[in-house]
Amino acid sequence: MSSNKYAAFFAIYKQMNSAGFTQTREELIEQYTEGEKSSLTELEHIQYTEFCSWLRRTFQTKDSGNPQWQQSPENKMRRKLFRIFVTEMKYSKTDFENWFIKYGMFHRPLKDHSKEQLQLVLTQAEKVLGSFIRGINN
Repeated sequence: MSSNKYAAFFAIYKQMNSAGFTQTREELIEQYTEGEKSSLTELEHIQYTEFCSWLRRTFQTKDSGNPQWQQSPENKMRRKLFRIFVTEMKYSKTDFENWFIKYGMFHRPLKDHSKEQLQLVLTQAEKVLGSFIRGINN
């Protein structure tokens, strides 16, 4: 990481504070790591990156009312995943959400995936779709 390696976090945190969020930095880290860590310095580089992505998603989609999140690369991938499972393979919305927890490579809800993880899960889903189509054709 660069010399100002926590700048991304503090920029997000400043926005959250100005929007009225009251959680401390330690509380956010504990929430994200399920109580395992409470400091930015304890996070490995990839964890820090995913933590910042998680904060952006959580902040933008649930509380800020910012419509720009809808056109983010992450949300475009989520829509493509929805199309693959629900539209093409006829999963119910519940089965769609549960697939990521049960079969997805990261075993977590779709909304909790970072951009990098979504790219990998999308590749996995495209392989599942290919198998589904081959099964229909046989």
